[in-house]
Amino acid sequence: MPYFKQGNYGEGMVAAVQRVKQFLEDPDSVAEIYSNEVRFESDSGANFLGMALGLFLLIYGLICSVSGILQYNFLFYKILMVTF
Repeated sequence: MPYFKQGNYGEGMVAAVQRVKQFLEDPDSVAEIYSNEVRFESDSGANFLGMALGLFLLIYGLICSVSGILQYNFLFYKILMVTF
């Protein structure tokens, strides 16, 4: 990472690829990977926004589906009545 902080992006990419190569070639490095604890903190506002958007899309999809089915049935019966 120090390469990226200094603005040397090319050298940073090469160093990152070499580090990944080292992890892939050394089976003992698996313990090092899992030794780092990563914690994710959730923002309850983001969860609410995502749930609200999901609920909106679900309701919108149901309305579109029902209106499409009704429109299809209307056209189907209209064609059926004209034919016979």
